[in-house]
Amino acid sequence: MGSYSQWIANCLINKAFRPSSVFKPESPDKQIDLDQVAGDYTVMTATTQDLFIDAVIVHVPDDLSGVAGFTSIAVATDDVAAIEILSAAAGAKANLTGDFYHVYQRPEVTAAAQVIELTIAGGAAGAGTVADITVMWRPVVAGGYYLNA
Repeated sequence: MGSYSQWIANCLINKAFRPSSVFKPESPDKQIDLDQVAGDYTVMTATTQDLFIDAVIVHVPDDLSGVAGFTSIAVATDDVAAIEILSAAAGAKANLTGDFYHVYQRPEVTAAAQVIELTIAGGAAGAGTVADITVMWRPVVAGGYYLNA
């Protein structure tokens, strides 16, 4: 089989599963202020049930390559076996030269009550700097959802 979207299309055509209350991809957006000290900042929290993370888009609109003290950003879940969405190497300030986009695409399951978090390394990136994060997800079973922090 080809890509994940081909697989989804094939399943829908063959009625292996049907869009229902169990399959509702959602796209909550979260903006994280990068003018904060180095540390972990919660993007979203999985509540009640396990969730599929189908795709995540990380967008940093500003050029941060010359910001003194700031080193990188990274995005991951805090599951026991963390799901790395954006590595610190990929999110290094040398790569954040303006209008940076990183797209993570694959179905992964994160456990209930776990968070997606953005990590700032080094130090603050300066006033007005942000990372925009969009998560496409769906519940493993009915009742699960992401809560924006």
